[in-house]
Amino acid sequence: MRAEAIAKRYAKGLFEAIDEKSYGKIKDELISFFNILETDKELKPFLENPFYTRYQKIEAMQNILKHLKYTEEIKSFINLLVEKNRISFLPYIIDEFIKIWEDKNNIFPIDIYSPIKLDSELKEKVVGALGKKFKGEIAPRFHIDENLIGGILIKYKSTYFDGSIVGALNNLKEKIIKES
Repeated sequence: MRAEAIAKRYAKGLFEAIDEKSYGKIKDELISFFNILETDKELKPFLENPFYTRYQKIEAMQNILKHLKYTEEIKSFINLLVEKNRISFLPYIIDEFIKIWEDKNNIFPIDIYSPIKLDSELKEKVVGALGKKFKGEIAPRFHIDENLIGGILIKYKSTYFDGSIVGALNNLKEKIIKES
C-alpha cells in the first residue's frame, strides 16, 4: 500500500508538471530509463546501496543523464527520485502515470482472452462493441488462453466479463448445485 501511495503522488506531480502534448515522449523516456535500471548490472545496486551518500548518487546520476537524450523534465524527475531515495518506486510510478493519462483521456485498457488467435475482423468487432459499452477508447491487449474451450473472456481492472464456454459450464454447475 505504501508503494502505491508514493507512486501515485510522484506520478501525479509529474503529470501536472508536463505539457500533455509531451505525454508520449515522457512515458517513453520513463520506460527507457527503467529498462536501463533493469539491464545495467551496476547502476541499480549502486543507487539502492545505503553505503553511498545521497550526494554521490546524485552526482553519478547527473553524469549519466548528461549522456542520455531525455527531456529536462525527465532528467529533473529522475534526479528528484534519486535525491529522495525513491528510484525503486519507478515501475509503480510509470504504471500510475499511465493510469492518470488513461483516466483523463477516457481510455480503457482491456485484456481479451480467447482460446485461439482472433483474426483482425473479429478483433475490430470486439473492440467496437467494447467501445460502445464503455463509451470511450479501448486499448486492447489480446491473449491466447488455451484453457478456454471457446468464446472470450474480457478483463477490465478487477472486473471480468465471461463469454467463454468454460464460464457458461461453471455457471450451469453452480446453478445445478444450488437447486439440489
